[in-house]
Amino acid sequence: QQPEQCIKLLHRQASTALQLGFNRYGIELKKIERRLLDKKPHNDMLDEALDLWQRSLEQYLKFVRGQLE
Repeated sequence: QQPEQCIKLLHRQASTALQLGFNRYGIELKKIERRLLDKKPHNDMLDEALDLWQRSLEQYLKFVRGQLE
């Protein structure tokens, strides 16, 4: 049951990220979801996706701050 819950959570997060315009992050989550569905190792992919999320969010906040100035 735990892998199924993880896959569902990844699917929701990926869909939300894509809807909000965080395309690279959403695509990375979709890749991890696919690997889990295929029962393939995903090793450091989640850590890399989290790093990508951090960088994407930093860039977005920098952009928004620039728009407010």
